[in-house]
Amino acid sequence: MLKNKLSLALLLILCLFLGGCKKDEQAVTYTELTQSEVGEPGSDWGKSATGSAKYLDGTSVLVTIYLDDVNSLWLESDEQLVADNMKFACDYLAEQGKLYGKEVKLIYDTSVDSDLAYRLSYKDAFAGSTRGDKAEQLVYSVYDYIENNIDTQAILKKYNVNSIGYMVFIDGEADRCTAYCYQLEYRDYYYNEFCLINLRWNGGHNVYPDTYAHEILHLFGARDLYYTDKYDGLSRPFIDYVYENYDTDIMLGSGTNVVAYENKITSDITDITAYYLGWLSYLYEFEEYPHIKSKYPASFSEVEKVIGVDFMDYTVEARKLRGGYYTDEGRFIMTDEKISALIALIIAIIMLACILSKSYRMKKIYNMNSKQYKNYKNSLKRQKAKEKAGRQYAKQDNIISLYSSNPDIIDDKEE
Repeated sequence: MLKNKLSLALLLILCLFLGGCKKDEQAVTYTELTQSEVGEPGSDWGKSATGSAKYLDGTSVLVTIYLDDVNSLWLESDEQLVADNMKFACDYLAEQGKLYGKEVKLIYDTSVDSDLAYRLSYKDAFAGSTRGDKAEQLVYSVYDYIENNIDTQAILKKYNVNSIGYMVFIDGEADRCTAYCYQLEYRDYYYNEFCLINLRWNGGHNVYPDTYAHEILHLFGARDLYYTDKYDGLSRPFIDYVYENYDTDIMLGSGTNVVAYENKITSDITDITAYYLGWLSYLYEFEEYPHIKSKYPASFSEVEKVIGVDFMDYTVEARKLRGGYYTDEGRFIMTDEKISALIALIIAIIMLACILSKSYRMKKIYNMNSKQYKNYKNSLKRQKAKEKAGRQYAKQDNIISLYSSNPDIIDDKEE
């Protein structure tokens, strides 16, 4: 009897333990609902694996935050630059979405919706410190500012959306721009997602709209495809494969095989990035690279541990002439005007080379210095002129001889 009671007690404890585990598991289960399926604005806040910026399909809001540090000097032209680049980037994302049957609508224009523009006063000089303690302090300051100064739920309700991201713009120079995205393994971390974008690269070149689009895509789940990342399952063989086979993908950054422009974006959202955005559910690359599969669509989560895959730190080489590339001094940018000037310069150089080459060959053949070669060319011209004059005199002599030997020719004409 005692034995039966002990067995029953152990069974009851086991059931309670299993039930408790199941309850904990359910507590961290995330929704995979599209924006149209969620329902009321903000109804799944904190429950979506995507973070605050959900799927790039449907309507999302992008809030603008101008960072005012001790060195900021925001001019009207600077804010206009931000507005222009945002328009190019958001229009581009809408066009790319159509190619995959997605309707992408981003509400971002602060000239129309002034309530989407904020200013963050920062006590320190950020000075392009994208790494280290200064960068970390800024990131926490941005998170805290969003939490304490922006009524996210009110914005979601006003614009009837369930997806929101934040664009933080810095009046300064840096060697990179960055996006801070929600990660499942750090679910106790901040849920809001934002981009940090400097107006210029080190060296003074403006950041172009392709970078704006690149960083916005991060908020919606896109991965950087130019370096290895064990967390995301991006191995060196896969990175090399993308570099060779999807060389126009915008997420290749400086490795993309296209030219960067100040007024348009020529790179693409390829199938690889479309998968990470949740626009595609399958890639045939899974057969060779199964470790690139994402746990949830349009979200960041650590992939299952894989053995025998090379995740050593590696970055693809920047393409230097056909596309822009990042250096500590700034970014090399090709524009239409620069391309036209470069073509004209190349043509001029080729023509000059042909002239110099001909002169060099003549000097080499006749073993002359410059003065002797010039005199030689002048003598050739005089000789050709004499030959031409001689031919004219000979022609006249032939005519006179013809008339002299045939006087009837003149008589016939007189008759």
